Amino acid sequence: MGVTSQSISNILSNIKHSETLSKYSKQWIIEILDGTFNPIWIKELISSQLDSDRIDYLLRDAYMCGVTYASFDIKWLFKNIEVDTIKSENNRKGLVVNAKKGIHAVESFIVSRYHMYEQVYFHKTTRCFELIVQKIFERLLHLKRDNKISDSYFLNSSFLDLLEDKNNLNAFLELDDFTVFAHIKHWMNMSEDNILKELCKYLLNRKPYKMMKEVELDYKDISELEKKMREKIPGDKFDYYFFVDDYKNVPYKDPYLIGEKAPEKAEHIWLKFKNQQKELAEVSPIIKSLKNKELKKYRAYVHRDYI
Repeated sequence: MGVTSQSISNILSNIKHSETLSKYSKQWIIEILDGTFNPIWIKELISSQLDSDRIDYLLRDAYMCGVTYASFDIKWLFKNIEVDTIKSENNRKGLVVNAKKGIHAVESFIVSRYHMYEQVYFHKTTRCFELIVQKIFERLLHLKRDNKISDSYFLNSSFLDLLEDKNNLNAFLELDDFTVFAHIKHWMNMSEDNILKELCKYLLNRKPYKMMKEVELDYKDISELEKKMREKIPGDKFDYYFFVDDYKNVPYKDPYLIGEKAPEKAEHIWLKFKNQQKELAEVSPIIKSLKNKELKKYRAYVHRDYI
């Protein structure tokens, strides 16, 4: 969804109390997203390895999940961030962190993000339920292609409109959590398709599939298990009762070292010393050990009836 969308355009145009914001906000947002807004460092506040979104969701998600992985001193971090000329990136203006006072707060932030992804976002149960939701909609599309669903499957027209046109923005915006779960409960109770019914039941009853195997990097063991399961699970059910999840996590990346041409696009985190600036991983042994380290896992899940 672009910022030129008519509904968003109307909202921005009707900003009150500021003629300047009303006139220029749409263009500013476009330029910020394109990376052409001046001052250029504004984009770092929105999209970088130390942006406001990451800081916000880490602390909020950790609180809502009741975990303490995301533990870093946000007030001290903010107190030690400033705008400075980054000589190593074509003398552009950018965000830097006071090296002496702020390095430990930045380290804690990066490590917290690493822990949250490994223990919460990529947790085996979390990923399993995400895939079950995905399979529910795959099954719904399959049934629609075969003309096996009717209007009775839908509590309102939003889902049906979106199935008929995946680019229907208005239909998509109508789907909130309550609407989605109401439909899933509806399908569990009334669907004549047993596969869709089972998927919905497992999700709503919080009964994840069983994780049969987890491996790092090498897919061979997973593929052998997949062959065995194909012999056990009927063909029409296989894609829904056995699935493989794979995820990749890079705790701290340096795109400049892995192909980015322009150093200013590398999203480095810079530390400011008295007479020089250094990139975070160059100074911190902790972050150096995580830089460009690709953590990849494969997990095989199976419907509990076929364990």
